[in-house]
Amino acid sequence: NKAYKTIKIKLGKSKNFVRRKLCETDLFKPHEDVVLHGAFLVFSKDYFEKFQGLDARTFLYAEEDILYTHCKKNNLKMLYFPEIAVFHKEGAANGGLDTKDKKLFFSKHAINAISAYLELLDEYETKENI
Repeated sequence: NKAYKTIKIKLGKSKNFVRRKLCETDLFKPHEDVVLHGAFLVFSKDYFEKFQGLDARTFLYAEEDILYTHCKKNNLKMLYFPEIAVFHKEGAANGGLDTKDKKLFFSKHAINAISAYLELLDEYETKENI
């Protein structure tokens, strides 16, 4: 997958950038600076002073990775607390589409999200090289 390799290369070039995801065994303890799941997010005032919510170029895909990149590059913390539990109904956003339509829905939004993520990585790379 060319897009995945490009993202991996760009992240590898970035100084002090380590992308961390939670493993299932780690879900029962608090964590800092990990990629969070987008079902339930709480933002600080500090975040909103720098950004206006989530990236408008994405819908459902890569939002967490973009959010993680913004926070990491701007010295904002991302915290995970297992004490907070939220029910997340998987698949609700695609409204019960049939299999063919689900594939089209996924493809369209995943491609847009990957493109937005690559643009964001380019933007940060350009800022680092100035």
